[in-house]
Amino acid sequence: MIYKCKIVTKAGVNGYTLHPHLGDEDMRIGEIDGEVYFYSESPQSQHEDLVLEEVVLTEELREQLKALLPHKEFVRMKVADIGDIEDLIADAMKLIEFNMMLTARLAGDLYGTNPIDTTTKEVYKARNKAFLDAVDSGEITLRGDFDNMDVVMARLLARVSKTNQIVRDNYIAEMQRVELA
Repeated sequence: MIYKCKIVTKAGVNGYTLHPHLGDEDMRIGEIDGEVYFYSESPQSQHEDLVLEEVVLTEELREQLKALLPHKEFVRMKVADIGDIEDLIADAMKLIEFNMMLTARLAGDLYGTNPIDTTTKEVYKARNKAFLDAVDSGEITLRGDFDNMDVVMARLLARVSKTNQIVRDNYIAEMQRVELA
């Protein structure tokens, strides 16, 4: 459960500032407008001046809180150790090309428009077997093994759709208007 708590500051010679006390399993998410947001399954007892409030997550608040977490930046730094953004884009392009060719070859063979010769089928068969063997043995970790792929797919499709709308409305429409499309 996510909670929030207003930071309490008492001015004066003996002034103090109170922040919520978090347990070992709790996670501080961040601060918005003087309120600390944190996750806890069982919140610790707090100073009497601190009032914990259970948070009702709206989509806007969820996005604000996600932006506060340091985890995404940490993951980006660790991924950068694997390869820089240009390497990762090149890898993604290779995977896209590989999947496009495989899909086109299989469709051509299935529909009889471009039958695959026996040698090429054996190459594809060996690649497919090597990949599936690696997945089955746990040598390859797939996102679907630990993430909700329905949510991931919905997010990806929403991003693609928004991107396409921007391209349509701000690029293609202008190119058509000035007769360059």
